[in-house]
Amino acid sequence: MREYNDTDRGTIVYNTASGNNTAVVSIAADPDEYWAVQCIGWSFDKKPSGSKLTIEDTTNNTTLLDFTFKSDGDFCGVFEFGPVGLECSQNATIVVSLSGTKMTKNLTVQYA
Repeated sequence: MREYNDTDRGTIVYNTASGNNTAVVSIAADPDEYWAVQCIGWSFDKKPSGSKLTIEDTTNNTTLLDFTFKSDGDFCGVFEFGPVGLECSQNATIVVSLSGTKMTKNLTVQYA
């Protein structure tokens, strides 16, 4: 997992996985922060039939997004959550995961 910090754009984290492994980005809890996921980018090396993208608040056991890709879905794309972002509760650990079988998956998450 690679992480880049940009004071204007927030933090950008990248991870990749191959085969049946899941690409995962974890945002650690901070008692003083309300994390907001601003943007998620993904790509696959083949059609993402049955692949899933999820965002979970593991501190509060809450699923914030559960998206299943169609069999004829795009190889890549972006979810943008507007100027405020997808806001999470204070002191929450956020886990973003991209799963799929027998393929390479790339996941990029921007948050502040």
